[in-house]
Formats: sequence, C-alpha cells, structure tokens
Amino acid sequence: MAVKARFWIKDVLKTVVSRNQDGTPNLFFKVTMAPTTRANSDDNIDWSQYSPSGEFWMGITKLGAQGWCEENQGKDVSITIEVIEPIQE
Repeated sequence: MAVKARFWIKDVLKTVVSRNQDGTPNLFFKVTMAPTTRANSDDNIDWSQYSPSGEFWMGITKLGAQGWCEENQGKDVSITIEVIEPIQE
C-alpha cells in the first residue's frame, strides 16, 4: 500500500560548493518542503485526517532537478510514500 502526501516547495536555497577548473560553479540546492492543508483532496485525506505539520529538506545536485524545484517553488507537489522490499542477493 502507498500513501500520497501533499507538500509545497517552501524554499530553494542555492549554494556554490566548489568550482571546476574552468571556473564554473558546482551547485548544491537545499529544497525545503512542508505539508500543505490548502487543498481538501483525496491525497490530503489519505495523508492526514487533521492538519499535518513539520517539514523536510533534501539536497539536490542534478541540474535538471534543481531547475524543476526552482520553477515550482511555492507550488503543491504530491509525494508517494511506500515500502520498498529489500533487494534479494
């Protein structure tokens, strides 16, 4: 079973962590998300009967993902949470 959680992209903080030999920056984006209660949708009802609270952040170094997060800052996103079975060796 999976649960969809609705969050909003609260903040996107860009940091230069190093520079390449040609001087171009290597960037690290810290993307902070918080649960939303703005929409009374099935996602929110499954996620939390009452107002969810808290926040989480993740670090992103892949350029395409960084741009996507910047473009969607302030918008609601849906995150699927599910148990993943361990890989059998």
